[in-house]
Amino acid sequence: ASISTPRGLELQQGSTDENNPSITCHDYGFMRQTINPLPMEWTREGDVLHINYEEWNLDRTVFLDGRNFPEPLEHSRLGYSIGRIDRNDLVIEPRGITEEIYNPFHGGGAHSDQLVGHERYSLSENGTVLTIEMSLVDPVTLIEPYVFHKQWVATPELELLEDFCTDIPGEF
Repeated sequence: ASISTPRGLELQQGSTDENNPSITCHDYGFMRQTINPLPMEWTREGDVLHINYEEWNLDRTVFLDGRNFPEPLEHSRLGYSIGRIDRNDLVIEPRGITEEIYNPFHGGGAHSDQLVGHERYSLSENGTVLTIEMSLVDPVTLIEPYVFHKQWVATPELELLEDFCTDIPGEF
């Protein structure tokens, strides 16, 4: 059974090659970028964490200084992220994420601009595996939270490549 609302299903069904970011050379946005399997690099400058994603060369900023979300909150594809340390985990809450279709190749998935994410990152004891538990809450597109897990293996010897995209011409 689907956990999507009627509006969520409508957005999913609107997924076409013409609005697929993989084909039209637009960055993925929060959901697809956050779980992307390609390398990423994390750097911290005081109370600011930067997550640099190889795909699309995107830099996500996470504020760790205890601030509140600004009012009004300006929306963007990666949103506005506030984080904190909870025990040994990094907990990030992104808000202000623009509406998007995030999973066109796997039967759909979409969220509204009311999406609130809850990310919990933990590092294995030996520091080689990063695990995320993500929960998405969206009163417009989801009946209940969408929760999933993902892991990445550390690859400190790799340097991020510059990503580029060329539109794919023709019809599909």
